[in-house]
Formats: sequence, C-alpha cells, structure tokens
Amino acid sequence: MGEIEINNTLLNKFTEFQLNLTIRNKMIINKYLKKLNKRFRKKLSEIYDLYEINTGAIFLKDEELITLRNKCGNHPIFKIYDCDCLSYNRKYTCNLEDKLILRGPINYYFGLCFLGDLDVSIEDIKNTIENVIEFFQDIDKKLYALDFEEDNVLSLKLILSLYDSIRNCLDINLFFLLSVSQNKEAIYIYKNHKNICEIDSYKLLKEVLSEVYSLLFRNEKIRIYKVCSIISSFLKVQKDFSKYIDENMKSLLNEDLYLYFRKYRESDNIIENLICIDYSVKEIITEYGKEKINKNEVFALGLNYGSIELAIMTEIILDEYGIKVISGNIMKKFRDVMIKPKKATNWVETIKGGESALCILIDENILTGNTVQYATDYLKERGFKDIYKIIIQYPKLSRIKNIVNECKCENVVDRFKNKTFGFNFAAPYSKFCEYREDFIFPYMDKLGTFDLRKHFIYKNLYRNGIYISGSAIDRLSTHFKDFFV
Repeated sequence: MGEIEINNTLLNKFTEFQLNLTIRNKMIINKYLKKLNKRFRKKLSEIYDLYEINTGAIFLKDEELITLRNKCGNHPIFKIYDCDCLSYNRKYTCNLEDKLILRGPINYYFGLCFLGDLDVSIEDIKNTIENVIEFFQDIDKKLYALDFEEDNVLSLKLILSLYDSIRNCLDINLFFLLSVSQNKEAIYIYKNHKNICEIDSYKLLKEVLSEVYSLLFRNEKIRIYKVCSIISSFLKVQKDFSKYIDENMKSLLNEDLYLYFRKYRESDNIIENLICIDYSVKEIITEYGKEKINKNEVFALGLNYGSIELAIMTEIILDEYGIKVISGNIMKKFRDVMIKPKKATNWVETIKGGESALCILIDENILTGNTVQYATDYLKERGFKDIYKIIIQYPKLSRIKNIVNECKCENVVDRFKNKTFGFNFAAPYSKFCEYREDFIFPYMDKLGTFDLRKHFIYKNLYRNGIYISGSAIDRLSTHFKDFFV
C-alpha cells in the first residue's frame, strides 16, 4: 500500500471521534462495574478481573491459583481444569505470562491447535465434536459431588468458563448449519426453521447467553441444577450435530468446509459484547420511542459468523423491556473473502420488512464501514426503512490510512454516526502492517489489518505446546520459534 494523503480536516475529526469514545467508554465500563452481581461485586475491582482483556476468556492469576488451591482444594474447578500455572502442555487451559485462561487447546481452542487454517475435513470436524463431548460428559458428576459455594468468585469463574465453551461451540454449529443448508437463505430467521439441529442450537445458545447475563447483571445466584441441565442439553445438541454430519456426508464433500467451520471471532469477550449491546439498546429505545417500538415489528439481525450471538444478545436484552424481537442472521456476503467458495452461492431471498418495521443490525467491528453500509442498503432494498446499527468495536486512528484508501470519502466519520450506536471497545488492529501475498499470517485480511489479539492467542498456544502437524499453530511455529528459547 502506497502513502495515502490524509486531509487534515478528516484527521482532526477522526481524532476527536476517538478521544470522545475513549472518555465515554471509561464511564460506561465503570457504570457496568457497579451493576455487576452484588454477590460478587465487592470481590472484583474491574470487569477484567473476570474476563481476560486480550482473549475474552475467564482466567485465574498465577498467585490466585496457588493461594486458592491451598484454601479451596476440593473446589470442582481444580478437578475439571488442569490448573497448573508452572508448566505448559495444558489440555483444557492455556498459560499466559502471569495467568492461566480457562479456554484451552483441546476444548475451546481445539480448532486452532488441531485444524488447518486453510483446509478443514469432515473427519477434522467430527474429531472436534468428539473432543468437546468428552470434556463435558463427566462434568455433571463433578459439579454435584464436590464442595461448591454458590457465592464464591471461584464458582462464578467456573460456571462462566463452562458457558463460554458451550456458547463458542453453539456459535460454530449454528453458522455451519446455516452455511451448508441446501437453500442458502440471504437472511435466516431462526423461528422460521424446521431443522432440529438449527433450532436446538439457537434455543440453547439463547438460554446460555441469558444465564450469563443473569449471573453478571441480574443479581441472580448460581443455580447448579441449571448449569447441569444446560450441559445435558448441550451434549445432546453436539451428538445431534455429529449425526447431522454423518447423514449429510455426501453433500458436504462438495463444500469448502474451511469457510463454514469457523474457529475464531474478533469480538469474543462476552462481557464487553453484553455491555455494548445493553447500553446501545437503551439509547435506541430512547431515540426511536418505546411506544413506537411496541406498535411495530422489531428485527435483530447479525452479520455473518461474528455476529450470530450478538443478534441473540440483542433479542434477550430487548425482551427485558418487554419488546418482542424477530432475530436472525444475514448470511449474504458483502465483501470478498480470501478464499472463494468452490461454487457460487445462489441466495434465496426470504423476508421483507414492512414500512413500519424497525431493524437493528449488529456487527462485531468495522474498519471502513463499507460492509455495514452495503448491508444497510441491502435491507433498504428489502423494504426496511428504519435501520439502526450497533457496532461493538470501533476503528482506531492507527488505521485511518486503510479507512481512507478503501472508503474514498471525506465524510467517513459521519457515516459512523448515522443511526449507529455502540463503539464501546477499540478494534485490536496493529498500527502498521502491509498485506502479505504469501498469506503467512491468517490473522491478516485483504486490507492489511493485523489482529493483535489473534496474534497473542496463537503465540501463547504455540508456547503451550499442544498442537498437531498441519494445524494453524504448526504452520506458524517456525515464525514463533524466533521469539522463544
């Protein structure tokens, strides 16, 4: 990418945009810290005492592991996870520099450590499902049999970590099922579907996200019977998902499964996502008008893979206000991807919005805003007039050259403001990075944006030591060997 001339007016405008967001977001985070469940609030000084800032994973600091193991050695968290902060080769956890995240290679990060980043086979997917099932099969007994204090932060972290893994798998399942459907609908509305795997995955994902929201912000106590019920339902969903793959083996052989069995989301910190959507929904209700909303149909639509759970979160939070929502996901692509599907997709156009319908479009992040703009234009073509947007992560000043180069418009900041809410967290892109034609970094896209969080995760998974030949971690291992002895 050559040098891009930046208009000083735009530069100043974008700088002001970022400064205002930084100030506002500190206020929002502090506000939601005070709203955290009163049973745990006094033991948490910030939201990132629960969710690790770089990964979005539940974690334990090294010193916590030592002291809490001495005090609460019978707690099920130590029976379920391999909580050793002084050695690598963790099976269900991963060591960072001074902490251990409860999102390890075999379970949550199985895909990165055991699947190729440019190719995925049916056998790979089946192995992934089986490893997840194996991890959860024995948990019910451990939760019931061992000492469990419901108001203990350690208990909260355990339950949230289990929900984290479950919602990750359900996100992956749901996107896969929608992607390989015989009739590829441009917009999937969950309630319209009869595929039992799709419906069960959607319903359980909604239940899990609602439970997380309750534990964080509704002052509800941990209900161990509910946790066990969700795990039981999840095991059934996973087994049904595996059966679905067996029954559709022949048709799946023709698909480029790498595009459909996704392993990573850019906005994967559930507490950040919930805070952003909760705050944005309140602003939208205020601007649009509660009475007007109640009279009209309300749609909450995610954009492709990264926003599947975000649309469902929006549905859950609107339901708190007594507003019934039709939720779904826009699968139609508005941007080229690095690897083309083996065959062109013929999208089935399904829904149209009535003139009075309200549509809330949710996306995990934007850089230029082009994709969100294309999606907005598409929804207008489908009959929607009132379209509000919620964006979790905003682009930083460090990427303004990419923005101007791709956007080619002077009002780039203004396009981020029109009926657009959220922007509570900064997108984790590096300051300088040119696009590599050899595609050595799978966390770099066509715009040359380099995902620092993904780099952080890959690096620590490599150091953890559990990965197989041909996996994403293996392909980058030579690069990481230069950094570690």
